[in-house]
Amino acid sequence: MRSVSKGPSLFEREKKMGEPEKNDKITINNFKVTLNEVSFVPLPSSTDGDLGVNTRDEIIVDNASLDGIKLTFTRSISLNPEAIFKIGVKYSLEAEFINESKDFFSKSQDVEIFKKWAEKRKVEIINDQGIPAKASVIISAISFGSTGFPIITPPMFFQKKEDQVN
Repeated sequence: MRSVSKGPSLFEREKKMGEPEKNDKITINNFKVTLNEVSFVPLPSSTDGDLGVNTRDEIIVDNASLDGIKLTFTRSISLNPEAIFKIGVKYSLEAEFINESKDFFSKSQDVEIFKKWAEKRKVEIINDQGIPAKASVIISAISFGSTGFPIITPPMFFQKKEDQVN
């Protein structure tokens, strides 16, 4: 499945976040979101009692260049103790820098600037495009179809407090 949105561009608020004034020109658009993979692995369900739900989200910067960025979002669900099933959903997102942003970046001598920018903004980009919410709907439907009980996961990027970087 592939969808393209040409809605309002992101990152107009960077200036308010303490970034140098030049960063308010860094904008991406022409988003292409693709559902790459859905996995369901049935497991033996020999566990009695309550089960906990483990949610793991990951965002990888696959590519960042003058042409744009490509990100991969993966959400994995498992039960604790391990039982019944594991579910995984993987999306990719591609976006282009607008011409003004390309002009800004082309003047830079730092070839890593694209990756640094994408790493800093990847959670915001993924959340703004609703990708975790889409993954949540898929996981809910699969878990409901398997057990009769839906697992509802956060509609935004999920990061445990100990995993957060300030």
